[in-house]
Amino acid sequence: MKRAMLIVLFVFIGMTSLAETKEVVHVVKKGDTLWGISGTYLNTPLSWPLLWSRNKEITNPHLIYPGDKVIIRWIGNNVVVKVVPKEKARPVKTIKLSKSPEHMNSVIISPEYSGLIYTSKPITCQGSILKNEDGPGEFATLGDTVSIKIKPEIHPTGRLPIVSRESAIKAGGIIYGYVYRIAALARPVSRVDNMLHAKIMYSVKEVTKGDLLCKDLDIKPLTLAVSRPKLKAMGHIIGIYGETAEIGPLNVVFIDLGKKHGLKDGSLLGIYKAGSLSGPGSGGIQEGKLLVLKVLGESSMALVFESKVPLGRDVLVGDFKP
Repeated sequence: MKRAMLIVLFVFIGMTSLAETKEVVHVVKKGDTLWGISGTYLNTPLSWPLLWSRNKEITNPHLIYPGDKVIIRWIGNNVVVKVVPKEKARPVKTIKLSKSPEHMNSVIISPEYSGLIYTSKPITCQGSILKNEDGPGEFATLGDTVSIKIKPEIHPTGRLPIVSRESAIKAGGIIYGYVYRIAALARPVSRVDNMLHAKIMYSVKEVTKGDLLCKDLDIKPLTLAVSRPKLKAMGHIIGIYGETAEIGPLNVVFIDLGKKHGLKDGSLLGIYKAGSLSGPGSGGIQEGKLLVLKVLGESSMALVFESKVPLGRDVLVGDFKP
């Protein structure tokens, strides 16, 4: 997901910190996103852009246009983001934000995280990428045309999601799940028998041979109902998306706790240093906080939305402390 580019301010900030600013007005330019704009102006940019309170009137909070005005207003512990469209025919949008999911009943997750897919079995789709038609290289990106081998009975139209397999989550010789990412959206150009040519209209990462065409994949903002389960057993981190050496805010991790342990999508959990707990509810210093994005039977994918210090894999996952 591209972040906001250079910005235009219509208020004078001077020597005052953004945390003390009551209101900021940003005029949208090409390439801007609400997530990027929020991250630029809000005083905790690592956390604020990720978690959005539910607002049923806003079906796509990411959709803004050049010339629109984004007004960010601080009200107590909350922030209100108001989008005033350049064209009067479009309605004004208001989005309420909170610092952390622990203060909400439900949240909408940023597209860069809702584009991750975690499944217990490998997914099967309607086609696979063969090559980039516009260049000799193995990879394709925005504007390129790719050839896709599809099943004869499939007749894809409209936006076509292209999905890449990222990794299998393994621990102790057990495969807990499979991680995929929506890599791009493509539009059909032509078809001959079971060979489809499609142009990439939007991309998060490069498309390569073997990526999957999943035409029935439902792409929408990830909305989670927040809950605080009481665990009967401690859990462990069994994988980190991107294989970073340390764990901190914005990292996606995988844990060996799932539905059988009482978790649901939207569960809040705490991160503790190994040795600081003798069991669930036994005390100890909470070093970080997790929000479960996707729960499977015996494992889950979760987002680290807060940590006091960089953490290694040798941590425990337990009950959440506010």
